[in-house]
Formats: sequence, structure tokens, C-alpha cells
Amino acid sequence: MRRVLLLLFRRRGRLCRELPVDTEWWEIELTARDLGRLQSFPRNEWRRFAGGGFHLAEMVGRIEAEYARGQQGRFLKKARRDRKRSPPGHVPDAVLLIGLDERHPLTIIDGNHRMAAALLSMPETAHRLFRFYCRLSSNMNSCCWRKTDLRSLTRYARHAVR
Repeated sequence: MRRVLLLLFRRRGRLCRELPVDTEWWEIELTARDLGRLQSFPRNEWRRFAGGGFHLAEMVGRIEAEYARGQQGRFLKKARRDRKRSPPGHVPDAVLLIGLDERHPLTIIDGNHRMAAALLSMPETAHRLFRFYCRLSSNMNSCCWRKTDLRSLTRYARHAVR
């Protein structure tokens, strides 16, 4: 797990610095039912499929509808490519999650596209295709990756300037 976190920090150091320091990373197992609790990190490219919320299962439904209508675009092409890259039985790398506690929704901070591709390809078994690492904190709503609002974005901007 140490190697996974080191690679994440190299790739997304600014993201990691925003997470509350009062927690540890845990490897967790998810069930098929837990997949309904997953939210996508609110990046601009996902807003088109959000429909007011970032629950991954709902967004995947909207992506499937776009495919059915024959829509194209950079985002859909990437999702289609990722979908083909995940053959049955293949275990890709880790998916990183954050949340308040085990009862609230979990936000994917690394692995949105891979999870969406897995849900598009194999919705019943997507939870078995990844290793999930999660960081929980009662202070997670102060993090803009968990809750994007003026307060958390101001905090992020202050840290970015520093």
C-alpha cells in the first residue's frame, strides 16, 4: 500500500495535501450493494452526466444513454477505451476513496474512469475488480474533494497559493 500512496502523491500531491491529517488509509472491501454509495469526484468532465448529483451508478446510467444515442466526445471515447481495457478477471490497480464514516457516501478521488468503465462492462462484479483504499474523517467535509463549496474552495486556494 505504501507504493500505491507514494505514486498517488507524486501524481496528485495537491489533492493529498487537502485531505484532513487526522486519519489513516485503510484497505477495504466493497460489496455490490456498496457501489450505490460511491460518488464521483466533481471534475468538470463529469458534470455533464451528474444531473445534480455525483452518484456513480446514476452517472453510469446517463453515460449508457449517451452511448445508446450514438454520442461521441473525448470523455465518452475515454470511457469506451477504459471499458475495453478491463477484460473479465483482470484486476487493475487501486481505487482511492474518502468519506466521513462507513455510513455516508464515499467519494472516489482516484479511479473514477476505471470504476465507471467497470460498471458499464460488468455491473454485478465491478466491486471485485479493484483494491479499494479509503480514508475516513469527521473533518472530510472541509476538503474540497469531498464537499465542493465556497468555504472548501477558499481553503484550497489558500493552500495552493502557499
